[in-house]
Amino acid sequence: MWKFQDYVAVDNSVPVDDWYMSLLPAERAEFDVAIDFLGRIGDWDSVKKSERKYKELERELEGLTEIKFDTTVQRGGKNLTKRFRLVGILRRDQKEFIFLGGFQKGHSGPIPNDAWERLLKHKEDFENNRGKVRDHKT
Repeated sequence: MWKFQDYVAVDNSVPVDDWYMSLLPAERAEFDVAIDFLGRIGDWDSVKKSERKYKELERELEGLTEIKFDTTVQRGGKNLTKRFRLVGILRRDQKEFIFLGGFQKGHSGPIPNDAWERLLKHKEDFENNRGKVRDHKT
């Protein structure tokens, strides 16, 4: 069983909670389903790579992992897929994931557009023992 935790910033804000509250109810539900699914499977790599719900990032984003989930909405009679990324620090050996925040994938970059800067700042703060973690509240 995996353990999910929230990063709590020095100012006691919880970035993943702030982002979660900005989501629509259907988007929150998909977030919850993704976390529930990953929490139940012991080996995240047991699923075929193309079907995995997570991705370990590289280059300037090394050390971050994204959990992927989507929603589909109808607009003007057409289905529109919205893609979301929940980003954090994966501690595979401890079966632990620390949520740093998230964003929606947009055509010209993340929404909000400063998402990567915020996430990298939270990662740096966490690695330098600025802030703390708490058990994720579902």
